[in-house]
Amino acid sequence: MELTNTETLSLQHQVEAVAPFVTLLMPSGQCYQMSLQLHNFYLKVYIVLSFDHWSMFKFLERLVSTLEEKKHHEAKLKEGLKDSTIKRMELQNSFTSVSP
Repeated sequence: MELTNTETLSLQHQVEAVAPFVTLLMPSGQCYQMSLQLHNFYLKVYIVLSFDHWSMFKFLERLVSTLEEKKHHEAKLKEGLKDSTIKRMELQNSFTSVSP
């Protein structure tokens, strides 16, 4: 389903109307991070739109590569977190068995 221009504008206005209240509820650090992420996104979109086709292709290849690296890093962090949780439980169990 594709939105019409008026529906898109309506949705945009609704989001813009609610956004200040949502950002007030967030800690300032999160708002800052969101702002940086949004700025980074718009910068990348601008770069993609301003490059010629070959440069855009290379940029997108690097972007995909970076995302794959981050995904791999996230998987390693999750695995490390699982290992840490298991070790914590083992230590907690051994402490419980030793304590009177």
